[in-house]
Amino acid sequence: MDLSEKYYVRRNTTDEWEDITDKFVGVKILKIDGFNELGDAVNVYNEQWQESQSEDFLITGSSGNIIRKNVDLSLTFICGTRYGAINTQQVHDTFIEYMTKLGDFFIKSNYTDKEAHVVCLKGYKPTTQKLKRGVDNSYIMGTIELHTIEMPQNSQPEPTLGDLYIGFGGATLSTMTDISNLANLQHRNVSSAVGDYQIVCPSTSYLWLCFTGTIGGAEANGFEIPIIQSTSIGDLRCYRTYNAIIPHTMNFSITE
Repeated sequence: MDLSEKYYVRRNTTDEWEDITDKFVGVKILKIDGFNELGDAVNVYNEQWQESQSEDFLITGSSGNIIRKNVDLSLTFICGTRYGAINTQQVHDTFIEYMTKLGDFFIKSNYTDKEAHVVCLKGYKPTTQKLKRGVDNSYIMGTIELHTIEMPQNSQPEPTLGDLYIGFGGATLSTMTDISNLANLQHRNVSSAVGDYQIVCPSTSYLWLCFTGTIGGAEANGFEIPIIQSTSIGDLRCYRTYNAIIPHTMNFSITE
């Protein structure tokens, strides 16, 4: 199972989010429980009397809202050689230091699209240790309890990614096989095709741009590249340069 691009951390709100699997190569987060939990009420008083089934009930505070205890998040992880050529103990210690010793931080889950401001207040010890057992067999597993300093908040969901194929071919495309057979094919998952690209044209042929979204224009060296929408294949819109391109290393931009 690919456990990357699921959980992110940052030390401050001004920092960029970092994928935990990139920041700590060899660490995979198996699950984080608690993002959707609610704690007990802290400003509500109730009392039931012996001769009545009805209870007296009072919410304190000027807002009239119920305030609840901040919950703990339970983070379960594995660190091991099956996820990278690493020193398991060293990577484990670096990860634990970030989570437990360096103060508060922010953590985000792409499963729930929620983020939380957290700090580790409880102790930690590994649940499983298998060290120096060879490649794919050396690992440490553990669970870290993280206290939420603020209630988990909804985060901005990650943009929906689409497929972008870039390559060189003949004047027509009809099937996904045709796309797969484009010369020097590049495939990217992007939310927008806008950006700068480089590709080698091996022989005089047409540049094809196939994207799940729309492409409005392209240019090279400040000049517009005439493109036409030739066909649709599945959910891909396939665009082709109006003219064939002579062999060279092509630098171009998709502008809209």
